[in-house]
Amino acid sequence: MVGIEVGSTAVDFTLSDSSLKPIQLSDYSGKYVVLCFFPMSFSGNANDGCELQLCSMNHLYTTECDPDVIKVFGVSLDGPFPNGAFESKLGLQFPLLSDPTGSTVETYVGKCEFGKFFKENKISNAIDGMITSNRGCVVINPEGKVVYSFSGNGHPGLQPNLNEIKSVLPLKK
Repeated sequence: MVGIEVGSTAVDFTLSDSSLKPIQLSDYSGKYVVLCFFPMSFSGNANDGCELQLCSMNHLYTTECDPDVIKVFGVSLDGPFPNGAFESKLGLQFPLLSDPTGSTVETYVGKCEFGKFFKENKISNAIDGMITSNRGCVVINPEGKVVYSFSGNGHPGLQPNLNEIKSVLPLKK
């Protein structure tokens, strides 16, 4: 198993949003927190990859979640400025956080040898050696326990199951 397991206590972190504001997980104690880990800003499209993952979560968040009860954050190894531009492009209603050291990514979903995956699947040799976040999703309940955990485990194309995510959240009726 790569990443954090269901039933584990969430590990606190502080990461920067796209405006350089520090976001600390423990500040959201008492709420459900959904962490959407994605490999790279500006990758994929509406039918696949990071854009699909984040837009699907944005739709869920804006149509079925009460923002006073549930907070959503995207997380990648990208810097705050590319993340901010990606947020704007996609019209996201939740912030994308930067994990420059990769320690939060490693704790929650693990890292992906993105370049190796592309090389082995004969997509491109140009980015061999590139490391990104695994695609994944972690849901933390108000008591700070992990109630859902998914990691693509080295396969950047695998998507978290939205129905499984919805099943652990108190959604609007």
